[in-house]
Amino acid sequence: EIPGDEVMMDMWPMFYRFLHITAVFFVVDAFSKSEEKKESQEDEESKKDSKKPAKMAPKEDIIRIAQAKQQMDILLHEDELRFAAFVLVINSAVGKKDLQAQDQDSAARVQDCREFEKALEEMLGVPEIKESPAQKFRFLKCSMNCSEITREDPAWEKLLSDIRKVSKGVDACGLFYGLGE
Repeated sequence: EIPGDEVMMDMWPMFYRFLHITAVFFVVDAFSKSEEKKESQEDEESKKDSKKPAKMAPKEDIIRIAQAKQQMDILLHEDELRFAAFVLVINSAVGKKDLQAQDQDSAARVQDCREFEKALEEMLGVPEIKESPAQKFRFLKCSMNCSEITREDPAWEKLLSDIRKVSKGVDACGLFYGLGE
């Protein structure tokens, strides 16, 4: 695990140039740092004004997402990583409790989070990456609340299985074979 802060990003090549990397896990938070702080204020405001306009992503979040896209593009095109599975993990704000809740507020929150995750995928260029001949067989995407995942979690097991398929789908010449979408 290598952090994604500015100091460490400059050091990433030192790791993947000297080690055999099977998979890159690129984690992007699907929730706003600034929105978390404002959540209680917005709840109060929404109670007062039910016809409130749709939320816009704060400038800091747009910058953060643009930086993540740029770093993803760099890593996806590094020679040393071209045979590694590339896993985009969208760290979802939706937890198991949210999915199990039966109330309307929880359902609305889950829907809002899923819509934001979809928009995040678009901003990160996921549709284009999935269509790219050089990336489509090795690029994997999943959405999960990282704080709730365990080794025994079915979502985690499926992800590891998919990574193994990518790893086995590369022949001695580095050509992908036998893998479909």
